[in-house]
Amino acid sequence: MPLISADIAQKKTYDICIEGAGAAGLAVGFSTASKGLRVLVVDRGELDPSPVADQDDEHLFGTDTPHDPREKTNCDAVGGTLHRWGGRCVPFDPQDFGDRSATNEPGWPIPYEDYAPWISPAAEFLQSGDTFSSAPPLAWRVAKGLTADRVEHLNQPGHVKLLQKQAQERSDGPDIVTRTVAQMVSFDGGVGRLTLRTDGEVWTPAASQIVLASGG
Repeated sequence: MPLISADIAQKKTYDICIEGAGAAGLAVGFSTASKGLRVLVVDRGELDPSPVADQDDEHLFGTDTPHDPREKTNCDAVGGTLHRWGGRCVPFDPQDFGDRSATNEPGWPIPYEDYAPWISPAAEFLQSGDTFSSAPPLAWRVAKGLTADRVEHLNQPGHVKLLQKQAQERSDGPDIVTRTVAQMVSFDGGVGRLTLRTDGEVWTPAASQIVLASGG
């Protein structure tokens, strides 16, 4: 449905509240709402991109961290960073879910087998191809630990505009509230509560479940 105000959202009860209206948040929002669930999506941006503040405390990195500033990597808008990146799509490999104890890095909480079935639906949502392997060039010399058979896809040009149009016009889509910042997630008896701020007003949506999709 069209974008709604925070005042209207506060008068409704939802099955799911999704924080973040980027690729992940919209994918979850569209799919769950189309199955009859009452879904609210909130995002700190507006419909179209606006300048990103780089001084937000929660996005500061240490000086020894090789990471670009937030204004170069993020986009506050419905569609999120799809406005900035070309949809360079490639799935994780099975070995990405393997044991990382040798590098002291945490592993995934799920196995590859739980992840793999969602590759094709994600590719469909992004309008990219879903075949991610191809025979390597004949001149490729086999080297241990290296492969040249993986293929990356770009999602379709203008795809983010299509998502924005759907966000406003789909009758089976989620409610979307913009200009809304997530301030805190708390738990009471195992039930999560999301504290939001919209134009200076602090409020908590009435939602049974919370999905955080505000970027990696």
